[in-house]
Amino acid sequence: MTTTKKLNLTDTVSFLSLLKCQKELSQIREGDSLEVVMDDLDMAKDLIKIIDRSNDRVTDRSLNGDRFKIIITKGTTK
Repeated sequence: MTTTKKLNLTDTVSFLSLLKCQKELSQIREGDSLEVVMDDLDMAKDLIKIIDRSNDRVTDRSLNGDRFKIIITKGTTK
């Protein structure tokens, strides 16, 4: 059974947000998802680039007003 963990990064400094996201991803199991909400477009783009280069994958992304939501599914670890 897969689970989804939520991480709210609104009003958080960009580099700190990326570290928090990395920490949360390290704590979930393969196949589980992390829903990340943020309000910084540049940070959202950076996060997507980082995830695209990893074993994890962005399975959904959306914009609601000034909030960006990205769902990341944890991939296999090497």
